[in-house]
Amino acid sequence: MVRFSGLRTAGGRVRHGWRPVVEATVAATVAWLLATRLLGHPQPFFAPAAALIVLGQARGQRIRRAVEVVLGVAAGVLVADLVVQALGPGSTWTVFTVILLTVLLAVAFGATGVTLVQAAVSALYLVVVAPPDGTLVPFRFVDALIGGAVALAASLLVDARRPLAPLVAEVRRTFDELAGLLGRIADALDHRDEAAAVAALTQARGMDARVDGLRDGVLAAGEALQLNVRRRRHIGRLKSVDESIRQIDYAVRNVRVLARAGVTLSRTHTPAPPELGAALRSLAEAVREA
Repeated sequence: MVRFSGLRTAGGRVRHGWRPVVEATVAATVAWLLATRLLGHPQPFFAPAAALIVLGQARGQRIRRAVEVVLGVAAGVLVADLVVQALGPGSTWTVFTVILLTVLLAVAFGATGVTLVQAAVSALYLVVVAPPDGTLVPFRFVDALIGGAVALAASLLVDARRPLAPLVAEVRRTFDELAGLLGRIADALDHRDEAAAVAALTQARGMDARVDGLRDGVLAAGEALQLNVRRRRHIGRLKSVDESIRQIDYAVRNVRVLARAGVTLSRTHTPAPPELGAALRSLAEAVREA
């Protein structure tokens, strides 16, 4: 029974997450084909790798990550080429020197996270797996550029028709969940149901994730509009949405306070006034209308 439950869970995850899987697979394959068939690169490892790294970032951060990946590969390739020419490929001192100099160079230029790791991995790959021979070095940078460009193009195609649709959907889900939460608090008070009130409080404490989702949605919509020349004029509309998120955050906190008070009232011997439940349901309806 546990096995079937696990299969159902896995199947549900696939149903909800198949789009990123297809997006990443197609983008990496296209990057490989462009590098091998169109440009004739003999070992275009960094083309699909860069595509996967960029698409692995959250929407709203992909343009920046694409630039970071390309710069990281360029820095790693440069250091590896110079060190291998001086010390020779494959030795322990070469590996040590390449990693040390690459990381120091990346840190000196303010690189962190993806850029720093990508620079070090690129340099290490060239030293250990495919030492530069004077002809392949430029290919690494071009491959990274191809992978990053293909990843951004894939993102654009996904959001081309309705770049604001994911953000609109996230806003609607947030307001619907807030309204449903207010209704559940009202029901718990009407029936003096402590368990239901505690469940509502638990849900209210998880609403911060919705606010974070809205912030990520604004970033993703802004990136989609920047990539879409025809719809770029709508970027100004995001400002009002971004400013309203602070107010939504306040609303989420206030509903959490209401839920906490609902737990307290459900534990008292005196029933809550019926007008209180009616007022909460009116508020829930107002949230739905908003």
